[in-house]
Amino acid sequence: MRLLKNKKLIASVLVVAAIVAVALWPKSMEVSVTHSERGPMQVTVDEDGETRVRDRFLVTAPVAGRVQRIEIEPGDLVVRGRTVLTRITPAESPLLDPRTRSELQTAAVAATRVDRRRTRPLDVAATTGVDESRRDRGRCTRGG
Repeated sequence: MRLLKNKKLIASVLVVAAIVAVALWPKSMEVSVTHSERGPMQVTVDEDGETRVRDRFLVTAPVAGRVQRIEIEPGDLVVRGRTVLTRITPAESPLLDPRTRSELQTAAVAATRVDRRRTRPLDVAATTGVDESRRDRGRCTRGG
Protein backbone atom coordinates (compact mmCIF):
# COMPACT_ATOMS: atom_id res chain seq x y z
CA MET A 1 0.00 0.00 0.00
CA ARG A 2 2.79 2.33 0.88
CA LEU A 3 4.55 1.61 -2.36
CA LEU A 4 1.37 2.42 -4.28
CA LYS A 5 1.00 5.75 -2.44
CA ASN A 6 4.63 6.66 -3.18
CA LYS A 7 4.13 5.84 -6.86
CA LYS A 8 1.04 8.10 -7.02
CA LEU A 9 2.93 10.89 -5.27
CA ILE A 10 5.91 10.55 -7.59
CA ALA A 11 3.64 10.45 -10.65
CA SER A 12 1.78 13.60 -9.47
CA VAL A 13 5.04 15.47 -8.90
CA LEU A 14 6.27 14.43 -12.37
CA VAL A 15 3.01 15.59 -14.02
CA VAL A 16 3.18 18.99 -12.24
CA ALA A 17 6.86 19.36 -13.19
CA ALA A 18 6.05 18.53 -16.82
CA ILE A 19 3.26 21.14 -16.90
CA VAL A 20 5.54 23.80 -15.38
CA ALA A 21 8.33 22.91 -17.84
CA VAL A 22 5.96 23.22 -20.83
CA ALA A 23 4.61 26.56 -19.55
CA LEU A 24 8.08 28.06 -19.04
CA TRP A 25 9.60 26.65 -22.25
CA PRO A 26 10.74 29.56 -24.51
CA LYS A 27 8.53 30.16 -27.53
CA SER A 28 10.07 29.97 -30.97
CA MET A 29 10.02 33.06 -33.17
CA GLU A 30 10.31 33.62 -36.87
CA VAL A 31 13.46 35.39 -38.06
CA SER A 32 14.65 36.58 -41.44
CA VAL A 33 18.07 35.50 -42.63
CA THR A 34 20.25 37.31 -45.17
CA HIS A 35 23.84 37.39 -46.32
CA SER A 36 26.04 40.17 -44.95
CA GLU A 37 28.56 42.15 -46.97
CA ARG A 38 31.19 44.76 -46.19
CA GLY A 39 30.28 48.32 -47.20
CA PRO A 40 29.20 51.71 -45.91
CA MET A 41 26.55 51.72 -43.22
CA GLN A 42 23.60 54.10 -43.25
CA VAL A 43 21.44 54.58 -40.19
CA THR A 44 18.35 56.81 -40.28
CA VAL A 45 15.80 57.86 -37.70
CA ASP A 46 12.33 58.57 -39.06
CA GLU A 47 10.30 60.15 -36.28
CA ASP A 48 8.12 63.20 -35.78
CA GLY A 49 9.78 66.07 -33.92
CA GLU A 50 8.53 68.91 -31.81
CA THR A 51 10.03 72.40 -31.97
CA ARG A 52 10.35 74.45 -28.81
CA VAL A 53 10.84 78.14 -29.55
CA ARG A 54 12.85 79.91 -26.87
CA ASP A 55 13.21 83.37 -28.41
CA ARG A 56 10.39 84.90 -30.38
CA PHE A 57 11.09 87.65 -32.85
CA LEU A 58 8.51 90.01 -34.25
CA VAL A 59 9.21 90.98 -37.84
CA THR A 60 7.48 94.20 -38.84
CA ALA A 61 7.63 96.63 -41.71
CA PRO A 62 8.65 100.22 -40.95
CA VAL A 63 5.75 101.51 -43.07
CA ALA A 64 2.10 100.69 -43.43
CA GLY A 65 1.21 98.98 -46.68
CA ARG A 66 0.20 95.82 -48.46
CA VAL A 67 2.45 92.85 -49.10
CA GLN A 68 2.50 91.81 -52.74
CA ARG A 69 2.35 88.17 -53.76
CA ILE A 70 5.37 86.18 -52.53
CA GLU A 71 6.91 84.49 -55.55
CA ILE A 72 9.62 82.38 -53.96
CA GLU A 73 8.90 78.78 -52.95
CA PRO A 74 10.05 76.79 -49.93
CA GLY A 75 13.53 75.45 -50.61
CA ASP A 76 14.55 78.26 -53.03
CA LEU A 77 18.05 79.66 -52.59
CA VAL A 78 18.13 82.94 -50.65
CA VAL A 79 21.21 85.16 -50.97
CA ARG A 80 21.67 88.04 -48.54
CA GLY A 81 21.41 91.39 -50.28
CA ARG A 82 20.28 89.90 -53.61
CA THR A 83 17.11 87.90 -53.08
CA VAL A 84 13.90 89.94 -52.90
CA LEU A 85 11.52 88.11 -50.62
CA THR A 86 8.54 90.37 -51.21
CA ARG A 87 7.55 93.92 -52.04
CA ILE A 88 5.36 96.23 -49.98
CA THR A 89 3.19 98.83 -51.68
CA PRO A 90 2.67 101.79 -49.33
CA ALA A 91 -0.81 102.44 -48.04
CA GLU A 92 -2.55 105.73 -48.59
CA SER A 93 -1.94 108.22 -45.81
CA PRO A 94 -4.95 108.31 -43.54
CA LEU A 95 -6.41 111.58 -42.31
CA LEU A 96 -5.50 112.45 -38.76
CA ASP A 97 -8.38 112.14 -36.36
CA PRO A 98 -8.31 114.18 -33.12
CA ARG A 99 -7.13 111.26 -31.01
CA THR A 100 -4.19 110.42 -33.31
CA ARG A 101 -3.25 114.10 -33.56
CA SER A 102 -3.25 114.40 -29.75
CA GLU A 103 -1.07 111.28 -29.38
CA LEU A 104 1.41 112.58 -31.94
CA GLN A 105 1.61 115.97 -30.23
CA THR A 106 2.17 114.32 -26.85
CA ALA A 107 4.92 112.17 -28.34
CA ALA A 108 6.55 115.22 -29.95
CA VAL A 109 6.50 117.16 -26.66
CA ALA A 110 8.03 114.19 -24.81
CA ALA A 111 10.76 113.86 -27.45
CA THR A 112 11.54 117.57 -27.17
CA ARG A 113 11.87 117.32 -23.39
CA VAL A 114 14.25 114.37 -23.74
CA ASP A 115 16.33 116.30 -26.28
CA ARG A 116 16.50 119.32 -23.95
CA ARG A 117 17.67 117.11 -21.08
CA ARG A 118 20.37 115.64 -23.29
CA THR A 119 21.62 118.97 -24.59
CA ARG A 120 21.59 120.86 -21.25
CA PRO A 121 25.12 119.68 -20.23
CA LEU A 122 26.42 120.71 -23.66
CA ASP A 123 24.80 124.13 -23.26
CA VAL A 124 26.40 124.60 -19.83
CA ALA A 125 29.80 123.54 -21.18
CA ALA A 126 29.50 125.93 -24.13
CA THR A 127 28.48 128.83 -21.89
CA THR A 128 31.40 128.11 -19.57
CA GLY A 129 33.77 128.01 -22.54
CA VAL A 130 32.50 131.38 -23.82
CA ASP A 131 32.93 132.95 -20.38
CA GLU A 132 36.51 131.64 -20.11
CA SER A 133 37.32 132.90 -23.60
CA ARG A 134 36.01 136.38 -22.73
CA ARG A 135 38.11 136.47 -19.54
CA ASP A 136 41.19 135.34 -21.46
CA ARG A 137 40.59 137.99 -24.12
CA GLY A 138 40.18 140.64 -21.42
CA ARG A 139 43.49 139.65 -19.85
CA CYS A 140 45.25 139.69 -23.20
CA THR A 141 43.92 143.12 -24.21
CA ARG A 142 44.75 144.75 -20.84
CA GLY A 143 48.21 143.33 -20.59
CA GLY A 144 49.08 143.75 -24.29
